[in-house]
Amino acid sequence: MQMTPEVEQVRRVLVTLCNLSLMSRRTLAKRLAEEGGGTDLARLLSGRLQLKLGHVVALCKALDIHPLEFSWMVFGEPAEPSPFLKQIDTVLGILRL
Repeated sequence: MQMTPEVEQVRRVLVTLCNLSLMSRRTLAKRLAEEGGGTDLARLLSGRLQLKLGHVVALCKALDIHPLEFSWMVFGEPAEPSPFLKQIDTVLGILRL
């Protein structure tokens, strides 16, 4: 299955975090199922199963990491807010920019 570079990076970071967690794959699969992301963990981490946002969020919960922290690990923090985010803040004034 062909993945975009960004999705491949998400998958690689998930694999790394699963390995660093020192939890067995069985324990991770059980926790993933408890978080509503029950799927074949081996296929998911190998890239043979399409990675979906629900899988990422459920795996973050299973690993006890906040999804925003995971996002920072994968994508880093932008040097400055995007133009669209600035536009939204100008209109709504609710963001902390």
